[in-house]
Amino acid sequence: MAVDAKRHGDWGRARFALLAALLLPAAPAWTAVPAKRPNVIFIVLDTARADHFSGYGYPKDTTPRLDRFAKEGSVFLNNFSQGSNSQNSVPRMLSSRHYSLRVFQMDQFSWGIRQRTPENVSRVRDIEQAFLPELLSAAGYRTAIVTDHNFITPESRLFEMFDEGTRPESQDPSLDSTFHIATRWIQEHASSGMPFFLYLHVLAPHEPYPTTEVDPRFLKGYPAADVAAVRTKPAWRSGEWSDEELGIHRALYDGKLRRADGLVGDLLDAVDGTGLKMNTLVVVTSDHGENLGEHGSLTHGGMHWDSVTHVPLILALPGAIPAGRRIAAPTQSVDIVPTILDLCGLPLPAGKSLDGISLKGLILGTETGRDTVVSQDSIRTGTRKYYPQERFLADLKSDPGELNDIAAREPETATSLLREWERRVEPFRRRYDEAVSTAPQRSSFYFPVDTMRLEAADSIHSSWDWVEPSQMVMVSSAAWFLHESGMHPVLFALPGRARSGALVLSAPVPKGEYRVSVAVLSPEASTATLPPIGYRFSAREKFLAFEKISPLGRRWRESSMNYFLYRTRGWVRADEGFRIELTPPSTLPDLWGVAQVRFEPRVVSESPPVPARRPEDDAALSRLMRERGYW
Repeated sequence: MAVDAKRHGDWGRARFALLAALLLPAAPAWTAVPAKRPNVIFIVLDTARADHFSGYGYPKDTTPRLDRFAKEGSVFLNNFSQGSNSQNSVPRMLSSRHYSLRVFQMDQFSWGIRQRTPENVSRVRDIEQAFLPELLSAAGYRTAIVTDHNFITPESRLFEMFDEGTRPESQDPSLDSTFHIATRWIQEHASSGMPFFLYLHVLAPHEPYPTTEVDPRFLKGYPAADVAAVRTKPAWRSGEWSDEELGIHRALYDGKLRRADGLVGDLLDAVDGTGLKMNTLVVVTSDHGENLGEHGSLTHGGMHWDSVTHVPLILALPGAIPAGRRIAAPTQSVDIVPTILDLCGLPLPAGKSLDGISLKGLILGTETGRDTVVSQDSIRTGTRKYYPQERFLADLKSDPGELNDIAAREPETATSLLREWERRVEPFRRRYDEAVSTAPQRSSFYFPVDTMRLEAADSIHSSWDWVEPSQMVMVSSAAWFLHESGMHPVLFALPGRARSGALVLSAPVPKGEYRVSVAVLSPEASTATLPPIGYRFSAREKFLAFEKISPLGRRWRESSMNYFLYRTRGWVRADEGFRIELTPPSTLPDLWGVAQVRFEPRVVSESPPVPARRPEDDAALSRLMRERGYW
């Protein structure tokens, strides 16, 4: 049975109509806005790279239906996402934010027991943040989400933002079933007289690549046995792939993109068949791209290389968006929500703000657009791209693959771009850091290392792709290696690399007193052979030894690495956030890494133990937390 997350009755629709009348005045008389508010269909093809669309210049015929659709609207040739994985990019895209709470995520486990992270205990959305489904719902739209993404579930915050949410029945859904649900939903609402917003997020061309979802014409010339072997070969072992295997992998990607292209075309034909085409704004984009051998990777996440952030953006609305426009000015996924609101004639409610800009001026040819784009991890001009955390500068003109670091050759450029990035990003980061609850915490929580602010005197290399511990030194020349792989993020100090200063980890933590513990990963078998590590909370203090070190066992992937829990001395007072400095030895004979920082509030330690919670208790607590503004 398909999942229906939430349905409003007639009273709910009347309530939204009243709210729209109070907050959102009638659309101004723009020639670029239909007289009747248009429906909105927002299609996200997960991991779709712009440079693999035939309409963007790719030599293979991967997207003929989307190319035909693009001729009816406007194509943005240089659009970049704000994240390199779905967890980061989707909330930023749907709320026009450079920093945002995650609205769905994998369950995180810490030291064998499930604990709450700051994002679902102490973190709150900044009061000015507004998500597209909520804005359109307040404007009288019927909203729905249809997805086969395995992380976007009915329990996620994203689902709760829509009037209706539907997933395919199967645990292993097909592309056909997901598009069939979306098409049927459109047909059922075609005659309602109420404008609708449909968000369709499909895992294509995302792996895996089952036979039924890959157009076979892209596999011609490859032996069937070789194709079958590549389908099941772990992508995280990309360093072991031959050129032939990489070619097959790219062919599978292209074949699934072509299959998705046909289904998008069928859905748009169905929209035309209902008579809705002339009053429906269609947006086609991706949340992020995918490495297909670039940078030694066959996945996404980590650094914001163009291979994982250059994504397609196509918009069409007959009579409002000029047909056949191809726009070269750089744009960002945070611009999509402002553009949708602008094209629908909907002003932003008082008290809300967006980080992006409307692209309507670019679409109509009345504006030239920006010349520089920024993200949390990079800043890009027409010819240069700089990664502040890694201190990596790329020459996009002579080195579009971003293979060579020219920061040492152009130090003035690197410094200038760093300052410009800080100037632009700091207000967004400060607003995000300040969006935390000040209420005393009554449960332990932890920060995975990839959600903390990391500072080191030496460069930090980040990667979402799986890299075995023995290979990290070979794939990175940096002193630090941030392995961001979902359930098990770790920041490693690489052996043999000199480090010139302490590692600083900071995070916004609600006011209170805490016992603090740091989870460390090491190949050592016992606490007796661990390298000495010091800590301090202020640059004015001396470094101290940890009060207690407890072995936690072998828990990182399938490696021989062991976890140890380092506990600081006494209680730490957090007033305006938390900051800790760690001092690993300047050189290490082996890998050493930081995985998480755990906080135990004093009130929890001094309270009597409570019985184990039942699942229904957790659900009730989650509802209460949302009602009180935590999530």
